[in-house]
Parts: sequence; C-alpha cells; structure tokens
Amino acid sequence: MAEAIASALLADIVVAYSAGVERGEIDPLVAGVVHELVTTSTSLFAQRLEDLPKVAYDVVVTLDDSVRHLAGTIAGSPLTIHHHFTDPRDLVRSGTDDERRRAFMMLALNIKDMVTDLPRYLAALPVESN
Repeated sequence: MAEAIASALLADIVVAYSAGVERGEIDPLVAGVVHELVTTSTSLFAQRLEDLPKVAYDVVVTLDDSVRHLAGTIAGSPLTIHHHFTDPRDLVRSGTDDERRRAFMMLALNIKDMVTDLPRYLAALPVESN
C-alpha cells in the first residue's frame, strides 16, 4: 500500500519500495482501496525485507513499531523516519467487508497524507556539509 501510494504521488522525486517481515497475500480490499485512491498501473505485491533490491537507500520510513528496529539493517540508510500506523487488520479481523474496506481506506488516506508531507519534512532537515 505505502509503496504504491508513494510511487503514484512522488514518482518524479522518489523510487519507493515497501516490505514487511513476512511475505503474505495482498488483500483484494487493499488493492481496491489503493486503486481507488491513486491512479496507478502498478500491481501490488507483498515482499519481505530480504526481497528488497540490494541498493544504498537514502531514507527509510517505517510504519509499524514491530519493524522499526530493523531500519538500521537496510543498506545505506543514513536517515530513518518512523511514523506509527495501526494495522487495520488488527482492528477488524472479524469485521464485514465494508468495515474492513473503511479501515483500509482510513489507513491509505493517512499514509497518503504522510507521503504528501514527506518532501516538505525532508527539505526542512538540516543539511550536513563536509
């Protein structure tokens, strides 16, 4: 979800990747919410941290407290930003499809707001000079 949103909104300034600790299946409701929120031709897929391309990353943004400590293990990540989001699956495990879709949409809207603010946040950081 986060990768698709960041890729759609910031395509001219970032290359976004998203991964978790475990590989799972993308919930069709999540895919529907993402495609409703942002125009993207990107297919959604789940990957683990080990599956990320082996490149030097400039910024790592973590969205879940359970993976925050892993940010330092990603190559070339001098800047780490953590923004906590509650996993909607924890909130609506037994909810109806409509309840689950609303929870996923709320998460997607919150991620969209965070992604939209990210360039301003990064531009405001002090620049180190050598």
